[in-house]
Amino acid sequence: MRRGLAIAGLLIATAGVAAADVCDDAVDEPAAIGWRDAGFDAGRAACPRADVTASVRGRALIDTPGFYGTLGGELAITARFVARARYAWGVTARAVDVAYIQNAVWKLVDPSYGPIGVHGMYSRPATIADRPARVAAVAAVELPFTRSALDGSSGAIQLGALATWQVGACVQLHARLAALGWYGRSITGTSTRGAALAAVDVSWHARPWLGVDAGVDVQGGWYGVGLDHVAARVGVHGRIRGAWRTALAVGAPVVGAERQNLALTAGVSRDLD
Repeated sequence: MRRGLAIAGLLIATAGVAAADVCDDAVDEPAAIGWRDAGFDAGRAACPRADVTASVRGRALIDTPGFYGTLGGELAITARFVARARYAWGVTARAVDVAYIQNAVWKLVDPSYGPIGVHGMYSRPATIADRPARVAAVAAVELPFTRSALDGSSGAIQLGALATWQVGACVQLHARLAALGWYGRSITGTSTRGAALAAVDVSWHARPWLGVDAGVDVQGGWYGVGLDHVAARVGVHGRIRGAWRTALAVGAPVVGAERQNLALTAGVSRDLD
């Protein structure tokens, strides 16, 4: 009898530990929408993940009256790895990028590839208002000289602080504060940009295999002093079968000087752990 009670107690304790881990299921990841080139500014949860993802990203910058502007699409491959539970690192390569550009004078289709980006994360468990959470520090870097263009170079960096908080049985809150930096160099000179951003996402574990999320980010400084954008996004993240997942997200600026009208991403992932 005592042995049975001990086993039952152990199972309950183990179940409680598992339920307290906000990183249990990857379908709770927030929508990864980036507004800067190659998406180096995109967000994520504070959870270390090991997976491989193929993502198709689209963007639109349109002057509505004349339908002038840019339509773009790209394919990116990302591999993420976990070391000792709290550390994560990864590599992203943009395999192809195709931009259709139109103005009053000409039309142009511009294919290219690159850049390659690397990122690292330190994450640890935490408790916020007596509920389980994760906090993390992350750095993402776009490596110079990894684009197809040979007449210059560019690089970018994101430094961020993340938090993922289990606010309800099926609801998580994701928060991010980050600084962005970029430089571009060509025969005409060098230019730099920088920005600060804050983002909040809410994800709802609607079904055992399905997550739904919505979020907003505020960014300033990229286009000079002032507000770049307040942008909203929504997404769904589902487990197809076993270790395979799929995700779809779309975002649009609500106010601000942001030049893009729309951004979207669709991806397929394979868990490695």
